[in-house]
Amino acid sequence: LMFNPSAERLFGFKADEVIGKNINILMPEPYHSQHDSYIQKYLQTGENKVIGLSREVVGLRKDGTSFPMYLSVGEMESQGQKMFTGIGHDLTEIYLAKEKAEVANKAKSEFLANMSHEIRTPMNSVIGFSDLLSALINDKKQKSYIESIQTAGRSLLKLINDILDLSKVEAGRLEIQYEKISIRFFFQEIEQIFKVKIEEKQLQLLLEIDSEIPEFLRIDEVRLRQVLINLVGNAVKFTERGHIKIRVKTKDKTENHDKINLIIEVEDTGIGIPQDQHELIFESFRQQDGQSIRKYGGTGLGLSLTKKLVELMNGRISVKSAPNEGSCFAIQLLSVDVPSNVPIEIRKKEAFTPQRFRFEEGLVLVVDDIESNRRLITESLSQMGLEFVEADNGKNALLFADEFSPDVILMDIRMPIMDGYEATQKLRNNPNTTDIPVIAITASVSKGDISTIKELGFDGYLSKPVNLHALLLELSKYLRCENISETTESPEEKGEQDFSDEHWNVPPEIMEQLENKFQKEWETVKNYGVFNNIEVFGTQLLQLGNDNDIPPLSKFGETLTSQSESFDIEGLNRTLASYPKLLERLRSKLL
Repeated sequence: LMFNPSAERLFGFKADEVIGKNINILMPEPYHSQHDSYIQKYLQTGENKVIGLSREVVGLRKDGTSFPMYLSVGEMESQGQKMFTGIGHDLTEIYLAKEKAEVANKAKSEFLANMSHEIRTPMNSVIGFSDLLSALINDKKQKSYIESIQTAGRSLLKLINDILDLSKVEAGRLEIQYEKISIRFFFQEIEQIFKVKIEEKQLQLLLEIDSEIPEFLRIDEVRLRQVLINLVGNAVKFTERGHIKIRVKTKDKTENHDKINLIIEVEDTGIGIPQDQHELIFESFRQQDGQSIRKYGGTGLGLSLTKKLVELMNGRISVKSAPNEGSCFAIQLLSVDVPSNVPIEIRKKEAFTPQRFRFEEGLVLVVDDIESNRRLITESLSQMGLEFVEADNGKNALLFADEFSPDVILMDIRMPIMDGYEATQKLRNNPNTTDIPVIAITASVSKGDISTIKELGFDGYLSKPVNLHALLLELSKYLRCENISETTESPEEKGEQDFSDEHWNVPPEIMEQLENKFQKEWETVKNYGVFNNIEVFGTQLLQLGNDNDIPPLSKFGETLTSQSESFDIEGLNRTLASYPKLLERLRSKLL
């Protein structure tokens, strides 16, 4: 009945070419053939799913080309007849813009993949060789030089990781992995990470954990640690005097007792942030206006990534701050799961020294087009008692695998002539090599997903820079090895005490305390592994031994305290496990 000038421009018809005709001439198949049945059904039953709604459809121009259109259909009545109005908007430009954005996003992803590879390849050598060298050097001055190289290398690695994580978040490819963790143990680790820097700047690091916080929560430990390291790291960087305080609490409890709303605050007495900068600092590559780059450094990525990670964990972040009055960043994580209080294993975090391990035998094929990468890995293999063969591309890897039948293949992904993916597929198709374990080693991120790696025929996955401890663990899945340190530790290192001095006795009342009160405390600290509690337990036993002239008890308490202060988790486990032996020995010396 009506076809306005905008409709003429949109469809290419003049009004007199369409007025009086079936509107299905503006629709491509299959909508052209189906249109009349929709109208008839609506007129008979009143049932229609499109009247009054707006949706995307496909329009047909006079020249036969189709185009995307946003269509709103309304109903009206005139002179007793039902009529319909359609208002359309051409989406072609929007679709073109979307396609351009997708092309740009793909280009960005490819750029990040290439940048990751190009940066991680030299970083692999910087960090890897400095780790190897550190284990060989005893001179304190030279050791300090190596530590400086390691620190600088890890700073560069953190920068590239932040960029790549931010890209993953924006692309919707970063997934949150929830697991059960001990909150108190987790924050003890955060304290330990910043202990040296805090002491260097003569600051105080205060930790307050509300007694109502459950011992265990289900959280993505890796991402929460990343968030806290960013926030506490910033607090330390921008604070010259005073304190850094971490508060952990809960409020607005949920009706479900299996969930809580967790609040984490990081407060400092540093330089502060003006009110008009509070939103800006959470933007990518933005820093507080006037901040001295020379003094404080940074890229402006940390808080942007922190905000996105918090939001991915079903939370939000806010800041309260003013110039010269310090800052307080608050994270609220909503509906955090509270699992049952089952003790969790204390995880060991220690520097890797390949000299501590020896493989019984094994031949490893190392495939990488970069000579320094191969050399780093082969040096480590030599120190672990393994033999190796080197190949600089996938084609040579196939030849050497067929000739030498290695026990394990360490396969780089990006290589000239033949890449790691193609080489691995050919290895799997060859009856002589199909069962050889192949571990992917790559600096690329575009195909870094572990499940995808395994679908492509790899048995394991290591990212560059190669973590030598991770390399050891991966190799130990396929080759038999022994921990040399297990057979060379002294009794004291194993947590056993020297009780050869017989000039002491144990009063009955002290023995009663050790078998009752301290026995219960021992069970608690052994199961939960909270460092502060272990240190308090050790200090009490040290004092009790000194007051009553019981050297083995004093020695036990002193060892526990020292191991707790130095974050020696393996030593703590050994010493705590020897408490029953200590009691057995003390019973033999009762007065």
